[in-house]
Amino acid sequence: MKLLEFPVLVQQMIFEEMTNAVLLLLSFGSFNVKEMIKLTQRKRLNNLGSMVFCTGSPNEEVYISNIIYNQGKPVREIQEPILGIAGGYMKVEKDWFQVKMCGELIYFQISDIYRPILCYSNCNKEILIKCLHRCLHDFFGGEIEYQWWTHANKIVFPEVEDLTICIKANSPKAFWGALPQNISIKHFEGYDLMMDPLKRSDFYKIECLRLHVFGSVVEDVLRNIEGRQADITCSVGFNYSKLGNFLKRWKLGKARHKLEYFKVQIQDNMDRNGIPKVDILNYARCKKLDDSRYGPSHSIPFACGSHYPTPTTPSFWSHDYVVRESDKRVANVRIEDFCFIFGVWEMAETEFLKMAAKEVFFGDLLQIPPVPEKGSDGLPCKIDHVFESPLWKNLVQYEELEILMRRENDPEYAERLKKWRVGEYTEEDNIFE
Repeated sequence: MKLLEFPVLVQQMIFEEMTNAVLLLLSFGSFNVKEMIKLTQRKRLNNLGSMVFCTGSPNEEVYISNIIYNQGKPVREIQEPILGIAGGYMKVEKDWFQVKMCGELIYFQISDIYRPILCYSNCNKEILIKCLHRCLHDFFGGEIEYQWWTHANKIVFPEVEDLTICIKANSPKAFWGALPQNISIKHFEGYDLMMDPLKRSDFYKIECLRLHVFGSVVEDVLRNIEGRQADITCSVGFNYSKLGNFLKRWKLGKARHKLEYFKVQIQDNMDRNGIPKVDILNYARCKKLDDSRYGPSHSIPFACGSHYPTPTTPSFWSHDYVVRESDKRVANVRIEDFCFIFGVWEMAETEFLKMAAKEVFFGDLLQIPPVPEKGSDGLPCKIDHVFESPLWKNLVQYEELEILMRRENDPEYAERLKKWRVGEYTEEDNIFE
């Protein structure tokens, strides 16, 4: 089919029925087709989430990560495969075709699993990432974020601009010395329990840290972190007073201006006492909502939404909070047994207290009685209404609205409605003239 011979409107309708992977594959075959796709599908291509290069794992691939929002909040991620990647161990067959990409000859295979397969047997992975980035940047544009996720301890970084680097490795020591000056890491996930701290380095400026370490490393992270998010699992307890120092320094505005979320989970089987909640909160002079008020739940998008079960940090709320003196911003603090969670709000204390107002319920409590369970005799058991429970009596301040506004011009009918509502009426109330 000679696609370019159709009118532009017909071409646009054809392209709209194709997946992004098929559109990319078509763009490899013809420069004119590529330009027509970019012309007719520009809005679609610019509204994608992020382009993710995933290497160093058994399933190497390129996919589009789209975050689905509900009422402005991210709820889940959808991954749309674009390319599969096969290393030098793959044997190039006759049905593979060649594409010259940024001066390098790359082999492709049409796969039966909804995406083409790319083979880099004739070039190293760093050159492949560089070529792919240029090609995809030219086709999809520069409006979306390009991420490179790699799972390896020995890494050679491609010299590519505007590439967000996310690394999963045992220790940053394996690659930190080889990190070029013009490249920054956005996400690091490490599982080296003996990971030495990288003092006076840019390691603590990484936007998102996920670490599984010993307690001494936790203390270094608490003291030096300059990124946005950190989720740390600690195998051995540490000096818990450092958590109080952490809160106090944030409160005084001396450091951690970018920090949004910080969590420490302790898995020390020898520790039976847990984190001393009262001592830490008192030392930092944290504030507390009264027991009848419930603060809003804190949850923010991960700095790199891909590769997480959910696109946001786990939701939590707490009565305890701290206010930064410099700008009056609020951060929730939750300490429970062996878990410490710290979440910063983009609001001042006055706005935070408004969100933490008492819950307000509207409705007629007599219209929907509770559904009783059946007893052994098959008859419904006696059950109390919600307003007869201890929780309702202790937490809810009940105010009854007595004026029926819809019937204010007919007071006699309004009185009858009140009687019918509670089942207290006479035969005269059922007579209409």
